[in-house]
Amino acid sequence: MLPHFLGLSTAARIERFIVGILILSICTGFNLDIHAPIYKYGPNGSYFGYSVAEHFKINKPVLLVGAPRAESGQVGTERAGALFACPINTYYSTGGSEWCDQVKSEYEDVLAYGKTPDMTGMGREVHYLGKNGELLGASLASQGTEKGGAVNTMVTGLIGAMKWTGGVFARRSEGGIFGTQTEKYTMAPEDGGIRSMLTAHDYLGYSVGVGRFGFWHENGDKATVVSGATRFGQHGAVVFLPFTKVWFIFILFMHIKSKFILVFLLKWRSLSGEIRQKELILLISTRTLMTILYFFDNFKPFIIFLNISV
Repeated sequence: MLPHFLGLSTAARIERFIVGILILSICTGFNLDIHAPIYKYGPNGSYFGYSVAEHFKINKPVLLVGAPRAESGQVGTERAGALFACPINTYYSTGGSEWCDQVKSEYEDVLAYGKTPDMTGMGREVHYLGKNGELLGASLASQGTEKGGAVNTMVTGLIGAMKWTGGVFARRSEGGIFGTQTEKYTMAPEDGGIRSMLTAHDYLGYSVGVGRFGFWHENGDKATVVSGATRFGQHGAVVFLPFTKVWFIFILFMHIKSKFILVFLLKWRSLSGEIRQKELILLISTRTLMTILYFFDNFKPFIIFLNISV
């Protein structure tokens, strides 16, 4: 490109230069204010700002900020990660309501630390995952409404938990994530659960989200948590976790290197409780992206038969 430009006559160069200036003069950038920015600061060395999400605290907008190397304040942990809620204002202070407040998203105190897995009012088992270096806050998402209406959800990934197996932590509450009536949820550790399928360095929680994706359990205020496990099986996976004690789908993406016929039988439970099954036959071609569906009940595999024939 440069040799071509140098080969032009002086008049042609001037003409192209003027055209370039005119084009740039009508270009407008993103409305990023570089003259009066708002600064929010976190603890030194905490990676404050590694992830951010918008939220509402009652009728005031706040910024949720992840600090995956911050001290969480939990008993017996070091740099387990923390979440902060920052008001959207121009005040600068090292304390008080105008500063970023740490959101207590896991253990509240020593008594909570000593409790065995508990049951909440909604019947959800609570399993705490407080470990050193679990990187709480490395990924962050929220689902809330202005003025704190309905149920609000905050989700964060714990990439470094359990030797980088990863994890997902979600918190629901009435009237915003700062409400007193809360329901917390982490992946249960029982045999056959989703955690038993993952191994070290699968990075579950690398990315997280919350919303409604069209699943049958999504009605009223019920939503689905989605998370990426970027190194699952050396090809990655996407995990859908409904925030309710129902069946869910674990979707595994993998590349197929050769052509074969995939025959498998799926069984599942309908909304009426009826057991149904369906045989699916797929012709998989070279390098086709394949999706395998695993059905679970309360984090335990229900049933799947898989038979591959070339």
